[in-house]
Amino acid sequence: LNSPSPSIDRRETIFINVATINRLKCQSNLIRAFAWHIQKYPNSRLHLVGTFGDEVYAEELRDLIRDLKLAKFVRLHGQKPRRIVLRMLRQSDCLVLPSLTEGCSIALAEGLTSRIAVIASDVGSVPELAPQFENLQVIPSMIDDIVTVSADNCWSTLKSSQPAFEDRITEALDHYAENRSVARELRRKEEVKELEIYDQRLMIANYINIFS
Repeated sequence: LNSPSPSIDRRETIFINVATINRLKCQSNLIRAFAWHIQKYPNSRLHLVGTFGDEVYAEELRDLIRDLKLAKFVRLHGQKPRRIVLRMLRQSDCLVLPSLTEGCSIALAEGLTSRIAVIASDVGSVPELAPQFENLQVIPSMIDDIVTVSADNCWSTLKSSQPAFEDRITEALDHYAENRSVARELRRKEEVKELEIYDQRLMIANYINIFS
C-alpha cells in the first residue's frame, strides 16, 4: 500500500488507460494508435494501469512497446492501490477506454467525476452518459455489434491489428491534444460548477424551499 505515485510532468499531455489488461480492453490497439499520435504530438505520454488479467497479453504489450520504440512514451504499470490510481487520474489530462465490451464502467465513472477528459468507445453505458458530459468524447468501437459476431471471429479480430479502429483512436487523441487548453478550461468550469452545486448554504436553501 506504500507504492509511490508515478511522477507526472505537467508540461506533457498525459493520457491514461485504467482497465484490466486483457484483449477485450484493446490496449494493443491503443498503443498502436499512440505510436501514430506521438509523431505529431511528441510531448504526449500514455500510462496503462490495471491488473494483469492475461499475462500472455501483458507480455505482448511489452513487446509491442519495445518494437514500436515507445519506451519513452508508454508505461505499463500493472495493478496499483486504489488511492494511487485515483491520484493518477486526477493528475492526468485524458482517460482513454477503447474497450470492446463494458458494463457500468467504474473507471469511466471515476474519470468523469475526476473532471478529466474521457475518450471511450460506444459500448456499455457510454452512449447514455455522453449527452450529460461535455468532457466525454465517444468513438465507434472495434466491432459494430458484438452480439452478431461468432466467438472465433471475435477472437481473431482481437488478436490482430485493426487499422480503421486504431485510426479512430488516433484521431480522438489528436483532437484532444489540439484542444488541450479548451479541455482544461472546461475542467476548471466543471470544478467551479461542482463547488456551486455542493455549496452547503445553497443546499440548505434548496431544502428549505422544497419543504416549506
